[in-house]
Amino acid sequence: MKYCCILSLCLTLLACSTTKVHLYSRYLSPTQVNAVTSKLNELGFKVETNTLAFPDTVKQSTLVYSPFIESEQRLNSLIGDVEKLGWTLSRPQILMEGNHWYTKNNVGLFLLPEGARKKDSIAAQDLAHEYQTRQCAFTASIKLNRDSSYELSFSTSFKKLINTRADFIKGQWKITAYPYLELKSINNEWLFYFKINTKKIVDNIGKVNIIELIPEDNYTALPKCNYAYGIRG
Repeated sequence: MKYCCILSLCLTLLACSTTKVHLYSRYLSPTQVNAVTSKLNELGFKVETNTLAFPDTVKQSTLVYSPFIESEQRLNSLIGDVEKLGWTLSRPQILMEGNHWYTKNNVGLFLLPEGARKKDSIAAQDLAHEYQTRQCAFTASIKLNRDSSYELSFSTSFKKLINTRADFIKGQWKITAYPYLELKSINNEWLFYFKINTKKIVDNIGKVNIIELIPEDNYTALPKCNYAYGIRG
């Protein structure tokens, strides 16, 4: 019984001392995610991946950690291991980066390939949202998925107006040359082009970052409106 208690205590202490790495993989390829995750797991780190948006202030790869982390040596080891994988980290940030908080033995690892977030442009990964018509006679939306597929949806009144065909409701999207976005239907018969516009507004609650998709032509199959997505920041 005594040995069981000792073993249980050792396992508990070991679990408590394991550093959890929150890997922000929004801009990484599956191959890059697998390489980093496998290596850090091999070295004894617990890795949890996500595709959450980066704080605006993160412009290059960096590490965010709590000042209460139990082992600075472990932290330095993690930095060295990540750099051995070919990533150059900027000076680690303490406790908070944007709205991302980390408690004891939890760190946030933001890996950003060179050129992924260019100044005055938006990376493709950051366009993956659902955009709604604003100040428009009709309700419609454009959903841009992370797998580069898109989905269109319209209000019943607009469907009746154009006798909507289903062959352009879904397809693939891509940035042709920033700031221009192309939507191509599954059957390749329909092409829609939009200009990407970004702006910041202030309402009664605070600041809102707006991404707006502006049609490049008056498409009969779409409401003649702009489509927007907003996030507070």
